[in-house]
Amino acid sequence: MIRKAILDDNGRDGDSGLLSPSEAIRALNLEKHLKNAVGFKRWLCALGLGQFREVFDRRTWNEKDLLELQMDDLKHMGKPAVGARRKLIWAIHHLNQQLV
Repeated sequence: MIRKAILDDNGRDGDSGLLSPSEAIRALNLEKHLKNAVGFKRWLCALGLGQFREVFDRRTWNEKDLLELQMDDLKHMGKPAVGARRKLIWAIHHLNQQLV
């Protein structure tokens, strides 16, 4: 198992969580792509999904949380627009599928 740090666009350390080897690879892949995009919040804006920034500002998210994010989770967080939720879930999945 690998310990992975929390995502934070401000460079602050957050809590850590244990990941399985496959989760760690997926999380590292996601982290790499988000780093290339200069952070998660800028990546959201680049996708035209800036309206989700407030949702993700409410708490600290780690890569595993993002990889496990579901449409219903976003709906419960106050984002009822299906198209935007679908686009975000697809984008996270797509980043995760790209090779490191």
